[in-house]
Amino acid sequence: MFGTCLAVLTLALLPACAGSGASSGDRAASTTPSRTSAATLGSRATQVATHVDAVLIIADIERAMADNPSLAASSNPYDYTAAVSNLPAFRRLVSRGPGALDAIAHEIEARPDGLDAYALAIVGQTIQSDAGQSMGPKTWETGWGWASQYRSWAKKHPASG
Repeated sequence: MFGTCLAVLTLALLPACAGSGASSGDRAASTTPSRTSAATLGSRATQVATHVDAVLIIADIERAMADNPSLAASSNPYDYTAAVSNLPAFRRLVSRGPGALDAIAHEIEARPDGLDAYALAIVGQTIQSDAGQSMGPKTWETGWGWASQYRSWAKKHPASG
């Protein structure tokens, strides 16, 4: 039920995210198509889809903790992501590949630096590993640390993220 509601919400938000900041009248009056509109729409659609999957992953982790008291007692974030790594939201986000990394970093930066952010950093790390990408030695110890290291790495490798 929760997943269905979020899917409907995503579909409702996509048209709103597709705008370029101009009013609908401004867009209708323009006869020249924007060269960046498709890229912007793709980027915004990725951000919305990433946000929805991030919310679902966190909900899956919370459900796993409620169902398994020993998991809830763990201080290892990798235990939590291992518990949900085969669930649809996690797999869907990982399957988006390196194109989702910027949106994942944005999701991390938009929330408090705790378990949720760390879990999303692990998703980002998984995507990079699956794609054969490496940011070098793991220097991050928090979700925000991963986002910062990713942003620095992405500036040096703009075609990879």
